Amino acid sequence: WEHYVPVNAGLSDLVEKVQWLEEHPAEAESIAARSYSFFTRRVRRADTYCYLWQLFRTLGNVSTATAVESEVVERRGWHEVPTTLAAASKHEPLRGMVRQWEGEL
Repeated sequence: WEHYVPVNAGLSDLVEKVQWLEEHPAEAESIAARSYSFFTRRVRRADTYCYLWQLFRTLGNVSTATAVESEVVERRGWHEVPTTLAAASKHEPLRGMVRQWEGEL
């Protein structure tokens, strides 16, 4: 457990691992510090964007959620943001990466 705490793919040991971390705060802090150090030395900003892009794309493909009607959203005090304002296509670093990935796919 150098810079992360391994968890089974099925998350069957997640509660056990969290409990261990809560019971051993000094070790948990040490793992977190080593993780941050590793991240700042080894992970580039582009790597982070790539990971997030793949994560969101995967989540979007497996989501079974249905959209909430606009009236319900507004009744709860929220306001929809037009997709043209929230589009990743306006974020220049993401635009470049998307172009690159589309060329590789």
